[in-house]
Parts: sequence; structure tokens; C-alpha cells
Amino acid sequence: MSRAPAKLRIGILEDHPMTRDGIVRWIAGEPDMEVCWEAESAEGGLDAALKSPPDLIVADISLPGKSGLEFVKDMRASLPSVSVLVFSMHDESLYAVRAMQAGASGYIMKHEGGARLLDAMRSVVCEKALLSGQLSDDAAA
Repeated sequence: MSRAPAKLRIGILEDHPMTRDGIVRWIAGEPDMEVCWEAESAEGGLDAALKSPPDLIVADISLPGKSGLEFVKDMRASLPSVSVLVFSMHDESLYAVRAMQAGASGYIMKHEGGARLLDAMRSVVCEKALLSGQLSDDAAA
């Protein structure tokens, strides 16, 4: 099992400024994490990741232009060692499997909140696949 680096470098791919700002604020309060870039489109996220590869990218599915699922596929092709955690409002039962098939390392729904997101980021970087809510419960059964 891989160990997380001393300070996780995190890229944020989210098109809603208030949501993005909230994620950044949650991360800013953590001594073992830092935001290395922010982007609001899949194209901007891929460019930022190639210029400054993070340990983890937190990515929304609904983005202007190319979808977050397409972004995950592009990341797998370009930087396969970078983990991608999909953070979405979309129903996990419909999108989590698609995200994981695209190459995401985990899927968490936005309604789960900041503390759960921080835990999910740490888990994914340590190469523990993560699903939120009901799918996680179903997988354990």
C-alpha cells in the first residue's frame, strides 16, 4: 500500500466559484494538505495538472464543455499516477460506476460535507478506492 506524501498537493476542478472556494477553505485548515491549483473546466484542469501535477484532483462531473468523466479519462491517459476523486451532486447509484470505469479513484457526493471530503481525499491518495453513502455500504455487505 502506498503512503501519502507529507503534504498532499491537491488540484480542484469545480466550475461553481462558491463550491470551489468552500473546498479550498476546508483544505486550507488542514496541515497535511495544500491546494496547488484551481480550474473551472476540464481543459483548464488538464492544463494545470500537466504544468503542476498534484497528488490528487477533486473533480466535479458537471463542467462546461467536456464532462468530468471525460476529464478522468484524459487524466488516466496523461498522468496515470495522479488520483482523481469525483465530488458530485449526481446520484451515486447512477454515476459512481461510470466514474470508476473512467479511472476515478473514488466518488463522493457533495451533500456528505467537508469533513467527509477530507477523509475521502486521504483515503484515495493511500490507494484505497472509495465510494460514498449507499454504494459503500452495499460493497461491504
